[in-house]
Amino acid sequence: MLFGCFSLSALDLLSALEEKTTAAERRGYVDWIYHCQHSQGGFRGFTGTIIRYGDKDERVKCDWDPANVAGTLFALSALGILKDDFKRVERDACLAWLHKLQWDDGSFSESLGEGGRREGPRDIRQTFLALLVRQILKGGDRVASEGDIDTNTASRFAQRCLAALVSPLVTKRTVRNASSQVLPDERKTQTHRGIQTAAGSTYCAIGALKLLGSLQSMSSNHQFPMLGSVTSANNRVDISAERLSDLVRWLVYRQVYYEEEAEEEEDEEEDEDEESIDPGGDQAEETSQSYCNEDHSVPSAPTSMPMNSAYSIPASESPIKFTLEELQFAGLNGRCGKSADTCYSFWAGGALGVLGLSDLIDSHANRNFLLEKTQHVIGGFGKLPGDPPDILHSYLALASLSLTGEPRLKELDPLFCVSTSVREYMDALKWDENGELVTMTDSSQIKDISKNMHYISIGGG
Repeated sequence: MLFGCFSLSALDLLSALEEKTTAAERRGYVDWIYHCQHSQGGFRGFTGTIIRYGDKDERVKCDWDPANVAGTLFALSALGILKDDFKRVERDACLAWLHKLQWDDGSFSESLGEGGRREGPRDIRQTFLALLVRQILKGGDRVASEGDIDTNTASRFAQRCLAALVSPLVTKRTVRNASSQVLPDERKTQTHRGIQTAAGSTYCAIGALKLLGSLQSMSSNHQFPMLGSVTSANNRVDISAERLSDLVRWLVYRQVYYEEEAEEEEDEEEDEDEESIDPGGDQAEETSQSYCNEDHSVPSAPTSMPMNSAYSIPASESPIKFTLEELQFAGLNGRCGKSADTCYSFWAGGALGVLGLSDLIDSHANRNFLLEKTQHVIGGFGKLPGDPPDILHSYLALASLSLTGEPRLKELDPLFCVSTSVREYMDALKWDENGELVTMTDSSQIKDISKNMHYISIGGG
């Protein structure tokens, strides 16, 4: 479902969806997505787990055939991209299913197993995805048959996650060999041991708080809002404006210049597949110039690093020096000491985008890195320079370019990671008190930002 959604959304950003697909094909995509809808609520990731007997189209309810949060979000997003009317979405069942996935601490699991047991990962990623599903289905407008989710505990959980991510930056605690996932292990909430600030987890935490109304967009003068305090079992954490400022500075310092010789120093034993699916941690090579100190705290900004913003960061006594040639190619990484990686141009850049601070990234250098280093000659984008293209990195590269104003792409909504026109289409969905869909914005009323895109590769010509 993820690959299907990203492929469709990429074509949408390129204003090529209707050009590259027929009406019959798009109807077929919609029917396939609904074929993945689960009778107990939510959507499967694909149809391979559906079991039938003989000639009957009877679906067997098995423990190995659950809906999952990620599959549900990508299914709904794909339906929005395809301008479906959402009349076949089992909204009440989906919201009731979502309610069952939530734990008492506000976090969410991935799926339900035997006897309604919550199963799968339980961290800020699943919580963010669940909140996106709730937002699309307007879960706050009408209480489902088994109740809406608890937004108060969800907000506290997201704040605890953000506090855990911010704390190492402020205390300058060394976090080598730490887990890249964030909470809900209570041992981690007490000391934050095992927590490593990572761009993917940061994006999810910031996005969750934005969806819950606990985080306002920052103004043009970059004033940081107060989130209040979060109390865990034995530790009180204040998420102050100062700490958010440190977090924003850390995100800005994820931009690193590209070194040609880094390609020869890659660690061939790394499991890149696991990292690609998981936005929580960057497993890229430690070969790029890092802007973080040895203890993973954030230093003052180098005076020679160009910034497209008036955001003020104190200069260090010994600034890092770069040549103009080196600064022409600067992507983003996910953690300190790592190489630039295509997907983190969005995970880190998207986190800043949700905060309204996309201008803090050197978009020109990031664009050069993506289009000239990781874009492949056959089309698409790879994880690292020289890597073959894949759907995930290709889409997130386009998302990053759109976020920074690439003129030949539609505008991106950084929170939903789809075009703003698709976000507007889904925002127009309305259900009455009986759960019936009553209002739908006609697709002709949705504004397309660009209609003249004819090439999948945007770097040529």
